[in-house]
Amino acid sequence: KKAADGTDLIVATGKSKEAKNGQAAAIDFTKISYQDITDIGIHTYLITEDPFQGAAEDGSKDGLQANSQKYIVQVEVSDNGDGTLKAEAISGTDQDGQTIAPDSGVVFTNTYKASGAITLNGSKKLTGRDMEADEFHFTVTETDDRGNPLKVKDADGNIVDKVVARGSNAAASKDQAAAITFDPITYDSVDAVGPHTYVITEDASKQAGVAVNRQSYRVQVEVSDNGYGTLKAEVVSATDQNGQTITPASGIVFTNNYKAYGSLDLLGTKILEGRQLTTQDNFRFVVEEETRDAEGNVNRRQVSSAKLTQESIAADKQSAKLDFDRINYTLADVGTHTYKIHEVIPEAAEKIAGITYDTSEYTLVVTVSDDKGDGTLTVETRDAAGKAVDVTKADTYSFKN
Repeated sequence: KKAADGTDLIVATGKSKEAKNGQAAAIDFTKISYQDITDIGIHTYLITEDPFQGAAEDGSKDGLQANSQKYIVQVEVSDNGDGTLKAEAISGTDQDGQTIAPDSGVVFTNTYKASGAITLNGSKKLTGRDMEADEFHFTVTETDDRGNPLKVKDADGNIVDKVVARGSNAAASKDQAAAITFDPITYDSVDAVGPHTYVITEDASKQAGVAVNRQSYRVQVEVSDNGYGTLKAEVVSATDQNGQTITPASGIVFTNNYKAYGSLDLLGTKILEGRQLTTQDNFRFVVEEETRDAEGNVNRRQVSSAKLTQESIAADKQSAKLDFDRINYTLADVGTHTYKIHEVIPEAAEKIAGITYDTSEYTLVVTVSDDKGDGTLTVETRDAAGKAVDVTKADTYSFKN
């Protein structure tokens, strides 16, 4: 029915009482009054839940979902004959036409929903070379309070660890830290309220020359409900794998070391005229690195040597192959190295009788670079004039006695 102003004729309003989560609470309706005998008969009422003021488009507000259920209740009013009217509910149906008990079947059920999220922080550092974005990846796994991963089913029904977020690094210069960008960890239900424990680890690295960082960090997050549809999540503590407390905002740091190696193998030839070579001949050859100190003085340091062996002497015993000790390089050796290669002239008492020693000296300039960034150093060899030389050819460095 319509009121005099054309609006729906509202005969009563109601408010729900307080109740615990999941429990029913009575709706306290105002009384419907019947004033005279003209009210005798059957009255039909429609009971609905009022929309929330300031609700969203879906009707919800502050996490409460609207209830669109409707109930029809019929009330019969009769005359007691003593000046009073008797009113009683005689039937009730829900919006689907199903019969309900009018005194107990009018139930409006609303659902409260709350959600929230947190994004963890961390940083990544690579020593030895620059770091590109997304070179390293990280996994956040939810665990129990003992550190055992919680288990869930994947899309194929397999039981797997409960991974809640993944992350990757930003770019950074050598030895500088870069932020790790993690996916947000989301909470979609009030069931998430309470403590959560997460373990952050670095995924196995596929970068050449870089070892995996086995460090892990344990982060505890407390989730609380503000009662208005929003869950608040905050980090309450963090420890490293040794149980040492760290600052969550700055203490989660994964450091990896990039290492690269290279080497140089040199060959030479020893020729002896006038007699055959023997292993008793104490010919010795060295490779010395030449450097200059701050005052310009030239210094030499032996880095490799070679001597005659039974295997190195040729079948005609007139020559021998010189197989110098391998020269190894690390990242610390990146740059240019100048070597002097020569035969060692022994003291007079140690000289071989009748032998004239070769006083030739060769200059070898070696450039070591990490141009590939794959853990292997590039080693380039040139002579004093800058011409490329093949130091693996035995006749490149020849000494004749």
